Amino acid sequence: MDAIQNDEEFINNFRLTKALAFQLIEELKPFLEPKTTRKDALSTEIKVLCALNFFAFGSYQKKVGNDLPILMSQGSVSHSIREVSEAMSKNLLQKYVKFPDDQSAQKTVKEEFFKCCGLEGVLGIVDCTHVAIIAPSNDGYHHESNYVNIRGWHSINVQLVCDSNLRILNVVARFPGCTPDAFIWQSCNLKKAFDSGNKIHGDGWLLGDSGYTREPHLHSPFLTVSPGSAEEEYNSSHSRGRCVVERCNAVLKNRFRCLLKCRTLHYMPETACRIINACVILHNLCVEGEMKWEDFDLAEEDQLFDTVMH
Repeated sequence: MDAIQNDEEFINNFRLTKALAFQLIEELKPFLEPKTTRKDALSTEIKVLCALNFFAFGSYQKKVGNDLPILMSQGSVSHSIREVSEAMSKNLLQKYVKFPDDQSAQKTVKEEFFKCCGLEGVLGIVDCTHVAIIAPSNDGYHHESNYVNIRGWHSINVQLVCDSNLRILNVVARFPGCTPDAFIWQSCNLKKAFDSGNKIHGDGWLLGDSGYTREPHLHSPFLTVSPGSAEEEYNSSHSRGRCVVERCNAVLKNRFRCLLKCRTLHYMPETACRIINACVILHNLCVEGEMKWEDFDLAEEDQLFDTVMH
């Protein structure tokens, strides 16, 4: 891997530093190493770099095979993407995407949010974003119409919870595009953990937009406020907090462009959801590695959803 590309080119093509890519490859080797001695069997390194390049650009890049160096067919590339996404989703998601579960970590998150928006007790911001997929077949398990979102295109509706540093603390990538954001929240394990009185989550709460019902552990803005009132001031602080998750989503999608609407994942829903999970894991690796990222704007499709639904 050291022999291919300089550091800047490597990050541009794979979104990770060589050190982070090597770390990922080593973690995935137990799940991806070829179970055959055939000379043409793809190594874990080739599979992972192939998948990373697809996640970065959302298209099959022929130069990947040339740079590694190995010429890969589109079928081999697609198989590598499926294999790597499944291995990451099944084996690395809980390690790299986790809600703070001790008082010290929660205290830090709350303090950082207070600096960000002036609200106390905030453990995260929740929101949903749509990732475009091709129309699934009506096969008795999938119902194509369920994946059509309010804008008329097929998608997975993905719930994200992030902290003020854009680290994703929770992801739910399994609901079809027609599913309301509030329904996903009501169905998710994080909501159930809060409702159970689980002390792991302490006395904090999440912030969500007006599409969510206000409840003890999810605070949405006041719908009606008077000028100069405490409620108006709260809504202003709440809005500053909401900008964090919008920025997180923008960075996630623009760094891993396979998630952008203009790319569209040409996979069935189950594989698409694993790809989404893999990109969330990689996003957190980049955050933890303090990798620099451009000042991305919010993806257009999410601006449209905010306008239509709220």
